[in-house]
Amino acid sequence: MKPLKITLSAFLTIFALAETQVKANTITEPLQDTGSLKTELNNVPLTLTLFDSNLGTLTGVSIQVWGYMNANGSLTNMSASTQTFTFRQDTAYTMTDRTGSTLDTALSNLNIDPRASQSYNMPGGSTASYSPSIQSATTTLTAPANASLSDFQKAGGGSDTIYVTTLTGDTFSGGGGNIQTAITTYGEAKIQAIYTYTPVAVPEPSSLLLVGSALMGLCFYRRR
Repeated sequence: MKPLKITLSAFLTIFALAETQVKANTITEPLQDTGSLKTELNNVPLTLTLFDSNLGTLTGVSIQVWGYMNANGSLTNMSASTQTFTFRQDTAYTMTDRTGSTLDTALSNLNIDPRASQSYNMPGGSTASYSPSIQSATTTLTAPANASLSDFQKAGGGSDTIYVTTLTGDTFSGGGGNIQTAITTYGEAKIQAIYTYTPVAVPEPSSLLLVGSALMGLCFYRRR
């Protein structure tokens, strides 16, 4: 019987036939936060963590964005008669990374507008506090539906700076123009990225064991 030779090319062929682990993985990046700041916010930087493309092939992105508004102060009825009214306040957020990319376009289309209101039946000449509970608005940006996957990744990872601006407004229903306000408003923005990707193929331990067993068997057969 001729001896069986195992060449390097044969070994590589057997190794290549091993099953590989290509299950989809998910990375949830740390939540990024501007902190609570007195409005108006004017191009306050917020960091978006990018996907490290060395880890594998990016297949999906979900970007969650939060906008918060916290308002407190007082309202004074300047007339002599009782006024019944509702006071509403909102803080509209706009975001941009100033690149003109599909991500920038998607950010510009986000609707983040937290709002709060309180109703009053205020006697003439009196003052009442305005301190609604903290309000928030959230939204989710997805890719590739809203933006190109290439805008969310970089070899070795990295970050993209998102600039946050707010515009605060208020409205009255009732009051007859007799209500004077002294309100301080704070805004806060948060962002978090969730990446789905197919990792770089790595042979499973069971596959390596199978290949090793096959090679040992071939070597034994060769000795015989």
